[in-house]
Amino acid sequence: MLKSHSAELRKALQIYTGGQGKFHRKREIARTRFKLGLVYFQNHEDEEGERQLEKARKLREEILGSAFFESEEENDYDELVSTWAR
Repeated sequence: MLKSHSAELRKALQIYTGGQGKFHRKREIARTRFKLGLVYFQNHEDEEGERQLEKARKLREEILGSAFFESEEENDYDELVSTWAR
């Protein structure tokens, strides 16, 4: 089951980062990278999981600016996107 989640999240990331999406979908990209990182950790792929979480954290910091605070809580990444994008 986790492998299928990984594939779906990678496909979403490919869509969000394609073309102009990478400029307009930063919030979705950050959330997707966070979720993908969690899946990698659950699959015992810790190095890739850490890489995805770090990319998500950097994007979240860029998005929130001075309102940024460190967090690895799923809810804090969910709040980056509208409800329908979850």
